[in-house]
Amino acid sequence: MDYEQLDYWRESYDIDERGIVQSPGAFESEHWYTLVYWQYSLDGGCGDIHATMDDNSFYAELIVLEQTDHEKFPEFLEQKIQAVNLIQTESGFIYLEWLTLSDYQQLRHEINNPVNPVTGESLVQCDLCGFYLDHDCECE
Repeated sequence: MDYEQLDYWRESYDIDERGIVQSPGAFESEHWYTLVYWQYSLDGGCGDIHATMDDNSFYAELIVLEQTDHEKFPEFLEQKIQAVNLIQTESGFIYLEWLTLSDYQQLRHEINNPVNPVTGESLVQCDLCGFYLDHDCECE
């Protein structure tokens, strides 16, 4: 991650003494390092998992933190944060979910083992279209 832009982000937005963005817009009321991880994502990032809805109404990128992240942001280490889930909502707001190791492992499990929220049955991924289905795929 490019940490050379940290000062740029701090100077480009109205950020209060707690590190919360006060400027109106997509990052309003978020901690300032949400800006840093958003730029990281825009620059190609290396997030563990990317998820986008078909209509582009939702975007998420799961980013595993490295030692340099913990050095730059010691509060992550103090709170045992091992990953962040960068999310952009359909209304354009961008925020970070902080994940401990157990939170991260649970999320990975849910992603790798999707289930039907109504029936609880495992979903099968179509080899042709890639969608997870709980019924016969029409692609075949």
